[in-house]
Amino acid sequence: FSNNIQIKNLYFPFLSSGSNFIHLPILLSIFITVFWIVGIVNAVNWLDGLDGLASGTLNILFFGLFLFSIKNGYFYYPTLLISLIGSNLAFLRYNSNPSKIIMGDGGSNFLGFLLAVLTILIFRDTVANKNFDIIYFERCILITAIPLLDMTRVIIQRIISQKSPFFPDNNHLHHLLLNRGFSVKKVVKIYY
Repeated sequence: FSNNIQIKNLYFPFLSSGSNFIHLPILLSIFITVFWIVGIVNAVNWLDGLDGLASGTLNILFFGLFLFSIKNGYFYYPTLLISLIGSNLAFLRYNSNPSKIIMGDGGSNFLGFLLAVLTILIFRDTVANKNFDIIYFERCILITAIPLLDMTRVIIQRIISQKSPFFPDNNHLHHLLLNRGFSVKKVVKIYY
């Protein structure tokens, strides 16, 4: 957990108790951080099912993080994000349908890891009058909602069908849209 990439405290604005902050014990903090990173990496990997789907969707998510980090006066994150967006746009040119190259597991895992870590870093804030950082977890979930919701739906469906949650199938949202008669390009536009 170098560079303080850890979810130690969560902020929930909808809690009605005296404090909207939840301080996590160290073991729970490590578990939630690892669970978040592995979950986002897996969700992005599963999103990479059609030509241009993962790279284009991630560009939109990275652009959202870029705007938020500019608004909050960060310097390093927008620089990293704009370089990610630029390289991803260049890749998307050759990854769009019909693709000439594919992202593969290496690319989707790398971009998923960056998305997970950047959400932790960008949506972290230091509480005034106190000496600890909080994570605005609702913002992390909101920016990653599309891959997270698809992954959650597929895992629940697999468990209900008494299959392994990691058993491959064609029940992702992009597969369901293809089965409804949408073309690959139309499905990708719907995601965007």
